[in-house]
Parts: sequence; structure tokens; C-alpha cells
Amino acid sequence: MKHSEKLDLLLKSFYNNRFNGKIEISKNKYESVIPLSNEREFSLLIKRLQDDGYIKAFMATGGEGLVDITSRGIEYCEEDSYSYRGSSIITNNYSISVNNSHGISIVNSSTNVNVNISNIDDIKKKIEQLVNVVQTTSDISHNNKKEMIECIDEIKTSLDQDKKPKFAFDALLAMANNFAGISTLAIEIGKLIFGG
Repeated sequence: MKHSEKLDLLLKSFYNNRFNGKIEISKNKYESVIPLSNEREFSLLIKRLQDDGYIKAFMATGGEGLVDITSRGIEYCEEDSYSYRGSSIITNNYSISVNNSHGISIVNSSTNVNVNISNIDDIKKKIEQLVNVVQTTSDISHNNKKEMIECIDEIKTSLDQDKKPKFAFDALLAMANNFAGISTLAIEIGKLIFGG
């Protein structure tokens, strides 16, 4: 399969989940949909889509992370593609050949899928861990700590109202990006909230 077709399939997968908030990603999750040779290839695909402005990716160590398709990415899917210029990704058909794999299941789309946050206790425990780490990390300025705690409070409020805290979570990830322990915990929370 060509690199351009892999870009199309990955972006189409994000497009199909565009209203579900952040999408949990890892090489293992997508290698049943897209033939990937290794972790590096997956990282290159994600980087290309991000560099082109079609997704925002928040990656942790180990090649796992969260992705959010941008408005530009949605528009691109509806109007163009990497492999068939001028032809919409969502109307293209791709041929995937699976050899020597017993019991493999390829799911390329879902409809009428409801997302419920049923693990709220786990999320709240992780949030408390995050608050403790933010408060005890000496590398963070007082103002940054205050802003992170405000974002965390907004996340808690949204969850209490059974809403997904997309914007507060985006802001928290952006601030936590330079702090490995904090960003890892934030991504774990995101996986619990948005589809982990």
C-alpha cells in the first residue's frame, strides 16, 4: 500500500470519529486497519497529517496519544485526498489485502455509536493524581500552576455536567506539553474521557 493511501485511511478514520472528541491513537490500534511496518512509519504518518494542519496530535512516549481532527482536516476529507487528487477521501475505496492472519477483524466505519463516560470514578482518581503532581512539581511557575489547576477545575465541572471538556482539556495539554509526568497523566485522563 502506498504512503499516500495510508495517509488517506488514517485521516478518514479520524474524520469518521470527528464528533467524538479526542481520539486515542497507537500503532497497535491502527495496524488492523492500515498495514504499518513499524512504529516509525506510524509516527511519520501522524507528523505529516499534523504538519499539513489536518490534525492536532498530543503524543506521549511509546507512540500513544490523542488526536483531534481540525476543521481544515474535515474540509480536506470532504474535498480532496492524498492518493486521488480532487477526489474526496470519504468517497474513495481502498483495497486492503490481509495475508496469513487468522481471525483478523477490519472495521472501517461505525454508525449510531453512543459514547458514555462510565468510568467517572477512575477519571476523578486520575484527576486528583494530576492535581497533586502539578502542585508538587517545582519546575512550574506559580502562574502556570494556577492556570493548570483552573483548567483541571473546568474539566471537573464539565464532567459533573456529563459533558466532555474538550477546550479545557486542549488548554491543559498545551500547558503540560513541556512537563513529561504531567502530560503523561493528562493523556491518560484524556484516554479515559475521550475513548480509552
